[in-house]
Amino acid sequence: MKLKTQDKMTVNNEQENGIDETTNGAQSNMHLTDDDKEKGHFKNFNISKQTIKKLQNRNVDLLFPVQAKSYKYIYDQKDCLVQAYTGTGKTLAFSIPIVELLQNDASFKLIRGRAPRVLVLAPTRELTNQISDDFQSVASDLSIVTIYGGKKYEDQEKNIRNGCDILVATPGRLKDIVDKGKLDLTKVKHVILDEVDRMLDMGFIDDVEEILGHIFIPNREIKSQFIVFSATMPDWVHKTTKKYMSKDFITIDLVKGNTQKTAANVEHLAVLCTYQDRAGVINSLVHIYSSNSLDGRAIVFCETKKEADELSVSHDIKAEAHVLHGDIPQDKRELVLKKFREGKYRLLITTDVAARGLDIPEVDLVIVTAPPKDVESYIHRSGRTGRAGAEGKCICLYKSNQIRDLKRVEIEAGIMFTRIEPPRAEDVLSASSADAAKALDSVTDAAKAHFREAAEKILKTHDAVDALSAALACISGTTNIVPRSLFTKKENHTTYMLSVTDEFKGPGLVFTMLRKCFGEDFDARGNCSKVAFTIDYKNAVFDIPSELDEKLQSYWKDSPRIQMKPIQELPQFDETSRNGSRGFSRGTNGSARGGSYAGNRHSDRSNACFKCQKEGHKSWECPVGNSEQSQRQSGGNGCFNCGKNGHKSFECTETKRSGSRGQSSGGCFNCGKNGHKSFECPESKNGRSSINANSRGVKRSFTGNHENGHNNNETTSSFFNTIQHRKKNIRLTSSFLLDDI
Repeated sequence: MKLKTQDKMTVNNEQENGIDETTNGAQSNMHLTDDDKEKGHFKNFNISKQTIKKLQNRNVDLLFPVQAKSYKYIYDQKDCLVQAYTGTGKTLAFSIPIVELLQNDASFKLIRGRAPRVLVLAPTRELTNQISDDFQSVASDLSIVTIYGGKKYEDQEKNIRNGCDILVATPGRLKDIVDKGKLDLTKVKHVILDEVDRMLDMGFIDDVEEILGHIFIPNREIKSQFIVFSATMPDWVHKTTKKYMSKDFITIDLVKGNTQKTAANVEHLAVLCTYQDRAGVINSLVHIYSSNSLDGRAIVFCETKKEADELSVSHDIKAEAHVLHGDIPQDKRELVLKKFREGKYRLLITTDVAARGLDIPEVDLVIVTAPPKDVESYIHRSGRTGRAGAEGKCICLYKSNQIRDLKRVEIEAGIMFTRIEPPRAEDVLSASSADAAKALDSVTDAAKAHFREAAEKILKTHDAVDALSAALACISGTTNIVPRSLFTKKENHTTYMLSVTDEFKGPGLVFTMLRKCFGEDFDARGNCSKVAFTIDYKNAVFDIPSELDEKLQSYWKDSPRIQMKPIQELPQFDETSRNGSRGFSRGTNGSARGGSYAGNRHSDRSNACFKCQKEGHKSWECPVGNSEQSQRQSGGNGCFNCGKNGHKSFECTETKRSGSRGQSSGGCFNCGKNGHKSFECPESKNGRSSINANSRGVKRSFTGNHENGHNNNETTSSFFNTIQHRKKNIRLTSSFLLDDI
């Protein structure tokens, strides 16, 4: 790949992958202070002129914070535990001092068959290759051998027999070679674990410990230096690695004190997207957010190999894409990465195999198809963009049932996702036309000459602007436009918004309005399967097939109390309703929703307090006073009738409230007087049904006392009269709106 010049390129934050991409120009983008630059000057370190020259050939003019802070300790052969953000130059931090140590050791003879003095373990094949390249870029006469799966054992064993100074390997393949007796690790003086958290998390811990057992043997005269590098350092990593550390080991933590664990120059976005629509949404996002330059690249991280394979062959993804995962043969994996770096294609669809160590500064967009189960995975995935000091974007797709997972990533990673809508068709077309216009500048004069005659013929029969527009459309791959819904992104659907003056109590009114327009036989639920409401619940958004637009718009007439129109921009939704919870009914006070648990805005599914709607505490811990409303919502201890503390509702001396639910808000249910409960009532109405009201609902029992001459008919009749009264109120509310049509 062509090296970037200093005035264009940003600092290679993670120079660990052997890609020559670091310059002074990036240092300002990395927010390096003058003090950082002064501390990182080569004159402050014991680095040979030969190595400095090689670094300058890579456009590296100083050491960056993680390199400057760790150089002296590593060069002095201290055990080190180093944690720094992804993309801050961790690999050069250990490769420069290690190379200097080896090259300054005059007592060691570079003879054929020599055993390695340095062992570097990394979790993936790609990372081992890139670490080897990094060592090679600064070393002069040292031999570096790379060991990983997917290559012939014979070739790798031959390289070992020839002798090497630095061995970079994955644990699995290295263990196989050691078990076969083909490698001597007793001469290793420096052991480095890179991306240690991922290596141990991937199940390599047993292999790693077995390998280290050949190096850290008891009673060894001089203990080997042990260095651990990673972007994340969970507690279990500390416990696993400390047993190989000396007591005076050095801890270098460039993350401590920062709540945000991802790179500061990466913007984090989130898009609500169904599994079926993800390919089309990914295509749109790539066009919008990875189109600022023809050199732009995008990486899509999938949870499974199957998902990666499916997306790579999807017709909805127009950009040329290649897939990368563990089932791809190693030779092809290396070819795919090589061509991706060279810009032969712009989209890489992969699993976590590419989440570590890929240093491609042109990656300006990362898309994650679902919130990861562990925050470390998201940190490393998002770390593939925003490299070399450049600005980057990481977009996380999520389904309606993954909101909790998304919030967990926010909390644990110390970031905040900006929720955005999937790009509209107009936005995608604008971005595509801009890309196509840029492509014109890349055409050479020789290539233009071959098409000049055809262009002249076209201009004789076509308008010049129309001809050029058609050419740009062909370049962008857009020869036909299919209308899509703004809401659900379905093809040939139109998004409408129904507005009322009070509040929606559910999606039923939307279905009723559609049936009034199209007839009672119209399948409203089938044609309008998803309805979402705005935060104030005065607007409902839904889709209908575009073929019904003309009939709907010709029939519909707005009134002062209810309006409907097609929309071109989505409003801010109530997230609960947006996530598909439509089986609720509105309470009479407009604040609580019964019905399905999923449809309750104030249910415990939310993290907010049930009383005050603020997060950080539960309703029983709420400092807000037990007002009548909060008590009725949360089951407070105050009187249900008057809302005051100190007595129960049956002891209340105030007049029954007119807004109470039936007879449950006053005193005795039998006689209506305060001061006693219904079962203590002195009046002879024991045969009546008892209704035990509480703050969570109404419990009714119909156990009549036939001995006193009563039966259940009177009780049942009273109960159903109450029900009929409520239904009448609901019909009146609906007719209030229907009469306006």
